[in-house]
Amino acid sequence: MGQSPSKRVRSTLGAWPEFGTTCDATFSDLISPSSDHLRPYQLHHASSLLHSSLLLAIPLVARFAPSPPSQFQVDSTYRRVRESKPTEDGLKRDEFRLFALELFGAAIVEGMGAAVARRVPLGAAAIAGVGMVARAPVGLVGNVVGVYALGVVATTVYLGC
Repeated sequence: MGQSPSKRVRSTLGAWPEFGTTCDATFSDLISPSSDHLRPYQLHHASSLLHSSLLLAIPLVARFAPSPPSQFQVDSTYRRVRESKPTEDGLKRDEFRLFALELFGAAIVEGMGAAVARRVPLGAAAIAGVGMVARAPVGLVGNVVGVYALGVVATTVYLGC
């Protein structure tokens, strides 16, 4: 079977050369001369800066994550990334790139889910309307709506529409 949508988004996002370059540039801009890592309190600001740069460089971010991540999203992503090394404070360059990949990957998947949620009800209503006019059996209309919803999900998530 294929990859899950979140893994596919993360691999696509990580494959963009602009993503790595922008992560490294943001990390270098915010790093203190006396330290080799970003502190947790710097991550929300770093994420906002990174978002503004990625918004122009990567179409997936512009389309599905048009606003910068919230403090809650940043904090929960930081906790997920830090589960492997809970004793250290802050993120080094490679960890920051992983953090950004997790943060923006989740934001893009969430944006794709919202796009699906906007598309499915309208199409389902149209199919139900045609079913009523044609006097089709209820079970048939329900199956057609289900197949339509799966098609919209596949199109939106896997093709990035």
